[in-house]
Amino acid sequence: MMLRTKLNFLPILAAVLLVSGAVATDALAFDHLEITVVNPHVVAGRPAVTVETDFSVNVRAVNADGTTDVNANFIHAQLQSPDVAATLPGSSYLSGGEFQFDNIRFVADGQPVRLRVVDADDGSVPAAEVEINCYNYVHHFDLGIPGGDKFVNQAVNVTITARDLNGVAVLNFRDDLTLDALVGDFPSGPTQLVGGGSFNLGAATVPVTFWGTDPVTRENVLYATNSVVYPGQASAATGNATVTPLRPGALSTIMLLLPGETLTPGESPGKSGLPSSQTSGQNFNGIAVYATDQHWNPIEGAGLPNLTWTSDDPSGGVILPGGGPMGGNPESALSSTLIRSGTTRVTVNASGAVTASSRSDLIINPQGLDHFEFDTGVWNPADPQVTTIPFNIRIIARDAANNVFPLNGAVSLRARIGAADESADYIITNNSTFVNGRLDALVQVTKRGFSAYIIVDSGVVGNSPAFQVNAGPCEKILMSFPGQNWVNGLNDENFSGNQGTPNAVTAGDIIASMEIRPVDRYNNLAPGARNVTFSCPSGWFEMPDYAGNVMTINNATSARVTLRSADQLQYLRAESSGIRANASSPVQVSPAAYARLVVEAPGETLDPGIFDTIEDDGKVGDPGDQDAGVPFDVRIFATDSYWNPVSDQSPALPVSMDFSSSDPAAVLPANPQSISDNQGDFQVTLVTLADPNHQTVQVDDNGSGVTAFAAIPVRAGVIDHFDIGINSRTSPTPADVLSLIPDHRAGSLLPNVTVVARDVFGNHVSDYTENVTLYVSHGTGILTPTSIDMGAGLGSGGYQGSWRGNIQITRAGTDVRLFAREDTYANTDSSNTFVVFAGAQDYADMIILLPGETHTPGIAPGKVGSPLPVMAGDPVVATVIATDAWWNQVPVQPQIHFTSDNFFQMITANNTPLDPDGSGLFDLFLKTATGHQLTAADLITPAITDQSDIVATPGLFDRLMVLLPGEAAQPGGPEPDGKTGTPLPQTASLEFDVRVRAMDQFWNQVNESSE
Repeated sequence: MMLRTKLNFLPILAAVLLVSGAVATDALAFDHLEITVVNPHVVAGRPAVTVETDFSVNVRAVNADGTTDVNANFIHAQLQSPDVAATLPGSSYLSGGEFQFDNIRFVADGQPVRLRVVDADDGSVPAAEVEINCYNYVHHFDLGIPGGDKFVNQAVNVTITARDLNGVAVLNFRDDLTLDALVGDFPSGPTQLVGGGSFNLGAATVPVTFWGTDPVTRENVLYATNSVVYPGQASAATGNATVTPLRPGALSTIMLLLPGETLTPGESPGKSGLPSSQTSGQNFNGIAVYATDQHWNPIEGAGLPNLTWTSDDPSGGVILPGGGPMGGNPESALSSTLIRSGTTRVTVNASGAVTASSRSDLIINPQGLDHFEFDTGVWNPADPQVTTIPFNIRIIARDAANNVFPLNGAVSLRARIGAADESADYIITNNSTFVNGRLDALVQVTKRGFSAYIIVDSGVVGNSPAFQVNAGPCEKILMSFPGQNWVNGLNDENFSGNQGTPNAVTAGDIIASMEIRPVDRYNNLAPGARNVTFSCPSGWFEMPDYAGNVMTINNATSARVTLRSADQLQYLRAESSGIRANASSPVQVSPAAYARLVVEAPGETLDPGIFDTIEDDGKVGDPGDQDAGVPFDVRIFATDSYWNPVSDQSPALPVSMDFSSSDPAAVLPANPQSISDNQGDFQVTLVTLADPNHQTVQVDDNGSGVTAFAAIPVRAGVIDHFDIGINSRTSPTPADVLSLIPDHRAGSLLPNVTVVARDVFGNHVSDYTENVTLYVSHGTGILTPTSIDMGAGLGSGGYQGSWRGNIQITRAGTDVRLFAREDTYANTDSSNTFVVFAGAQDYADMIILLPGETHTPGIAPGKVGSPLPVMAGDPVVATVIATDAWWNQVPVQPQIHFTSDNFFQMITANNTPLDPDGSGLFDLFLKTATGHQLTAADLITPAITDQSDIVATPGLFDRLMVLLPGEAAQPGGPEPDGKTGTPLPQTASLEFDVRVRAMDQFWNQVNESSE
């Protein structure tokens, strides 16, 4: 084998020697593969594993001397299991001469089975194998218990053997397992751990100390449970064995068991469960006492102690079991009777054979609810109470033995006044729920009484001692009408204090007896004198026996009342210093018989019931202004003598009537008219503004002679048009006739221009305060102002709806009109035509207009637009106009002199006068292709001048220009060759620059690229 390995690697070694040029020396070469189990548990001289349990192996390339061949990473290691089925990881190349394969698992047992490694790439590499003992996993445990007597608290050697499904010992078993006893604990606690290292060839002998044994059978059952659940197992493997006989120890203590408690031998504290609660005064059985060893196992044999009994219940009638020697183990069938409710302790003491004690605490429930007790330490019934002030009470529920009865839940609380007046409506409480037999509450008895009682009712009824309840302070004045009954003491502070509905009455009738009482919050009669003022927020009333409707009361008092208004439910309000106002119940009031008519204009309101001394026409409010010519409604009422509209079923209906007015131009309903119910609406129109600007509308009852009227102010209607003219009066009014606007000079201020707003009837619209737009017929931008405030009035600001002021028109014109436009509805009116003129005497300026510019007389700077560019040499027509200061043309003939800041040529003779109308045309052309500022000036008055800026562009190509050093071009200039300067001297044979340009006829360069 070693020879073949060396031959296989000889060419590689030779190649290495040839490349490096080194001298060949002997080197170790790969010799064989090796496979070993990682961290093996050896059984019977072989590594041992368990079926279906993962393990790992290490594969190594080994040199002849046994070292690892770290260069043999070409080995492609692959595992094989030739003997049993197995779960194997995939193949892998060695790294550093070795590789660890994990998660290998045999799925069947065998002793031994082989695990093989081969080179997956090179079949000539010898395989390596390892023999492994594979055992089935544990299925159950056999527990071996030694024979003979065994005792608690003494070690018992238990042999535990792990076996597979076939009962064969699992020789490689090393799992931890847990021991548990059916009865009691171990010194280590409820369980005892057996470590896997305790097992050898599948078996372990473990000392086990039991603390408990069955009191009857004197045996125990020991259970063993594995810590590992193997694949295919529903749960971990187990085993058990009965330990018998297992005897208790010597007498050490006693154990008391009450009903509900259970003895727990071997397990602290020796018993479990809670004593069952018992009922006060009732005998209960099932008490037992055990004599036990130190671990609470009942002892065997005689020698039992004497017993005595005690309890912490001090009540008379307590019965405990009789004392004396124990009659058996246990001492059972004992009984007891306890009285005091709550937690009670029962103790049994042992003497004689052992001195010890045992106790139990149990709950003693009270008997059924028997009565209620009011705790006078919390509330003293001798203290008087007040209906409006709460006080604290405590009620305790008790049984017949006076134990607190654990009442939980709501009860009914009521108050009783005297012997029989009892109601839950007489008491307020913040709590009516007992908790564990006690009710703490803040209560308030709301009915006054000399002898009052608090009643508590849960089915069992109890009552407090008698106590006194006084009325609270006066908080309101209560009014009771016939038909109502005063009811006091109800706990609803929003209750009015009255039951029933007031009897209906007729307006003006006297209510003979209205009862008036000062009461507290709950309508109990309150002491003390009060001055009371009465009012009627819903209408009009009077108390005929009390001036000013004011009276003094200190107890229940009767008073007469008359309700005058019948338009709605009526109520009275009573007010007194320091307390809140209180309203009576509403009273239904019907109107009396027909007696009057009422004309109600817009702005007026009928006020039923009002006294004639206040308003003799039954109305409140002022009639609103009505627009002339605009229809509006008046409402006619048929009323009783108190101004209440009569009933629609009144026998006086229908009422026939005629309309009339102080306005002869008024439009009224055709006579006669009638109303079939108590009112009717009728349309009327007033036209004429009178002084003092009121017109009347009157109706007359054709059957009874009853009459009524309304005086209504009339104002102008909506804006219809404007009057525009001149009002030069010292104290102008809108009624003044306006003069025509005169002809006037452009730019002058025209004073006293007046604009008046009128309705369609020509009435001055005095409430028109909008801004109005002014403009003239011959242009825009030439009038000041263009907006006027019609709220400014005339002169000093009086007479709104008009305006007077100065205007200025800067453009001359004929047949000019001044317009005023109302912007909301676009109503427009104009003045008369007039002339705005400018004369020769107004000469003050001039303008020059070039093609592209337009004259704008009256608008600065007198022209708009920009001159159009022209070609050098092309003729240009310049217009010159003599103007006034506002650029209006005037008929003067100044001599015009033209200049420019660049070369140009006049065609028309320069210094030529304008035509007689003040204008003239002048022909010229521009020679230099550049921007020109062309100026026209008055030759005689040079300060009068104007300029226009115009651009000249080069003309067409006409000639060439040669520029030598020292020469410069002068486009448009007077030089015949178009240039200035003298050529500089040059040196023979030396180069110098010569520029040649393409030029038009005025020596302007045609374009920049032509040089």
